Amino acid sequence: MPDTAPGEGVAAARGLFGEAPDTETGASATSVPETAPETQLNLTLRGVLTLGEGNGFAFIVTGRGEESVYTPGETLPGDATLERVYRDRVLLSRRGSLETLRLDRENASAMASSTTGHQQGGTAVEDFDRQRASETATALRARLREQPAELMRMVRFEPYQQNGELQGFRLRPRGDVNERVLRGLGLTPNDVVTSINGIPLSNRSRLGEVLNVLGRTDEARVRFLRDGEARRINIPMGDGG
Repeated sequence: MPDTAPGEGVAAARGLFGEAPDTETGASATSVPETAPETQLNLTLRGVLTLGEGNGFAFIVTGRGEESVYTPGETLPGDATLERVYRDRVLLSRRGSLETLRLDRENASAMASSTTGHQQGGTAVEDFDRQRASETATALRARLREQPAELMRMVRFEPYQQNGELQGFRLRPRGDVNERVLRGLGLTPNDVVTSINGIPLSNRSRLGEVLNVLGRTDEARVRFLRDGEARRINIPMGDGG
């Protein structure tokens, strides 16, 4: 891990959060109908994670079978923009009109189900600065409690699959500031998180469960892949409250 000044990770986290867009004057304040005609784009809504007020993550598969995670404001194939994320659908804007992409019944059932996954063996324990990670995690969690949608502006989560099966999510920080926050936690860009506090990320619906757990735990036990090698770190989170 590159050398950084003490407290740089937590300072980056606080600086990021202090400059967060006002949700009352940002995109969420724009009047957007909750219903619209069905889209004709060749896209499949594989899953969703809602964070309220139309914010959240949408797991969308293109006609070529490529899956990505999108958040409101991002551009999708077909020159469409994701506008809102709801429990059973998302709203897209295309050519000045709104369109609906629905979570199909098969995928909706998969989202509701729970998979147990498996624990990895022979996992290397990552060497990192626990004090720095604790300070960064504490500042991060405090802000996410107030604005959970902030997570979407920090990191892009890319589904990571092996043999066609979801194994976890690759972390892609959005910008240099967010990369410093990530490194302050003891993680690096392109790490693939496979489980947190024993919750395997082999099912998209578990992301919401992880967010809830991180809001009240005093330690985040993270298992991840780095350059193909299984690793783990335990990040102190302060008082879980």
